[in-house]
Amino acid sequence: MNINAEPKASRQMPNVIDKVVRYFNPQAALRREQARVAMDYISNTRRFDGASNTSRFEQWRRPGTDANSSILPSLPRLRNAARDLTRNNPWAENATRVIINNTVGAGITGTVALPVENVNRQKNLQNLWWNWAETTEIDASGQLDLAGLLALAMTTIVESGEVIIRRRYRRASAGLTIPVQIQVLEPDYLDETKDGDLGTGGYIRGGIEYSPRGEITHYWLREIHPGDQGGMWSSITSFRIRASEIIHAFDPKRAGQGRGYPWCAAAIRRLKDFDDYEDAQLTRQKLAACFVGMIHDMATPAGATGLEKTGPTEDQKDYFQPGMMELLPPGKDIKFSSPPGVTNYKEYGVFNLRGAAAAFGITYEAMTGDYSNVNYSSSRMGWLEMNRNFSRWQHTILRVQILNRIGAWFFGGLTISGIDSQGAFMKWTPPKREMMDPTKEVPAAIKAIRGGLTSMERYHSSMGNDFTEVMTEIEASNKVLDAKKIILDTDPRNVNMSGGLNEPADDEPPPQTA
Repeated sequence: MNINAEPKASRQMPNVIDKVVRYFNPQAALRREQARVAMDYISNTRRFDGASNTSRFEQWRRPGTDANSSILPSLPRLRNAARDLTRNNPWAENATRVIINNTVGAGITGTVALPVENVNRQKNLQNLWWNWAETTEIDASGQLDLAGLLALAMTTIVESGEVIIRRRYRRASAGLTIPVQIQVLEPDYLDETKDGDLGTGGYIRGGIEYSPRGEITHYWLREIHPGDQGGMWSSITSFRIRASEIIHAFDPKRAGQGRGYPWCAAAIRRLKDFDDYEDAQLTRQKLAACFVGMIHDMATPAGATGLEKTGPTEDQKDYFQPGMMELLPPGKDIKFSSPPGVTNYKEYGVFNLRGAAAAFGITYEAMTGDYSNVNYSSSRMGWLEMNRNFSRWQHTILRVQILNRIGAWFFGGLTISGIDSQGAFMKWTPPKREMMDPTKEVPAAIKAIRGGLTSMERYHSSMGNDFTEVMTEIEASNKVLDAKKIILDTDPRNVNMSGGLNEPADDEPPPQTA
């Protein structure tokens, strides 16, 4: 019997009409029966195998819940499990670190830009931005600059699935560049108990309030963290805060998703099982190592019942040491144990960690530091695919959801302070991308720029550099070299790619070498 075979179509019993047709016109009745059998066959076979209800899939639960209904009931347990893994599992900890280092790194540089060039005004606004964002003034706790806050926010997103960033206004007497600071909060502050319809067409889902059109209008934030062991549970209340004061950032996976979940959700069971597997193997080896040898009688003593207490007596040594020789009494023998070996440990570990790395969106090599089985081509392919994830996270999470809002808060703070920032906007430069092989990548970049496939500004931006700043530094360096009449091999104005001097123009004297 094939247990995986599709169930046969159930045959319908003839009704009254069938019996009447069969009595007066047997041929028509036969055609009706043939059509019914054909329809039953089509309805039972013309479908996706993944939608089958055979015994092979009968234990597969496939709920049809929407994004929020599938996330919200499990969210607290998912967060707690992910945080425990980050604390105690080195692979989960390093996966988070890899993501933060490659998305935020040393920081994403913000540059104030103006639609109409005004050097003095741009420079003044840029200095204000540096004084606020590049110092601890921006942090409500006074500990981190913008780069540190971004790293903290991204860590929270990876570990907890989402992050809350709140704008906090300050008095002018605080002496800040602008009277605004930002505060990074864990998503636990969102009050999930606030849930339901408001009776006006609006509704609340997981602590987020929506208008009848589905726009986010308010957030319900708890006064203290629900996991604060020193707080009074009876005093935990939530407050309704306007959405304009909150940044709620996460990586949406489904349309209509209002809350994010930990990035390791698909690997929680895998990583936990691997931890348990390691503990079981270690315990097995420890127990086996405890039994160095067993001393037993060559012959059964007279009158033995099998219930005698075993183990060494007071005058017997119960330990072994290097070089030790033990004289056993007559009738005694010793047999040494053979501890079991650990088989397929590496294969099992690699298999599990590859799956865990895939859940995080990074490569196995980046997660574990194991590059023993890769070459340049395979490592480059893995890096390029992983870099696409980093680029998407930088754009959809860091730039669109967080940085653009922080930039708007900055200009809003300037307006409160009476500083004109009309028309100004922020340009963001991601952190420097490390090259895998500069001897190949740099010549390729030069050819791409010379061939018009990209611009110098775009290339500098991809390398984490500010194009205007680099050009200003080059201009200043060239002026110093020209004033001192020095020609360096790195000066493309005078030295060609082959290292020789460029041909001077007809009306110019030949350059003097240093």
